[in-house]
Amino acid sequence: ATHKWRQELCAIGGIFTDCGCCIPVDQPECTQTDECSAKGGKCTERASCGSDMLWVPKLCSPDGENKDCGCCIPVEEPKCDHTSICIEKGGKCTERIDCPTYMLWEPSLCSLDGATTDCGCCRSPDPHVCMNT
Repeated sequence: ATHKWRQELCAIGGIFTDCGCCIPVDQPECTQTDECSAKGGKCTERASCGSDMLWVPKLCSPDGENKDCGCCIPVEEPKCDHTSICIEKGGKCTERIDCPTYMLWEPSLCSLDGATTDCGCCRSPDPHVCMNT
């Protein structure tokens, strides 16, 4: 909790009313680190890091002193699984829209079972092949 409710501080003549005093509670501040920023994260408390995020304490408190702070990093699910054949050809499995038109996009190199997929190997054309764009 970031605040503490103290109703007794607002009692009039010892009679409690619906009034109270909301007092901030001292909390260790999370300091942003270069390591966390490099991962696209923000140093924050675990409670404020969503369940769809990754919380890594050592990126915000390398010495382990502030166990309440960690790097909250967005987790992006890869849309396409990489295959060794695509990597061997110097490519990366991507969706068609993410492959520039001057590159080759070969779905068969990213489909393990030969089924049609939304993913293909985005790679540089072979030097001896001319392409019409």
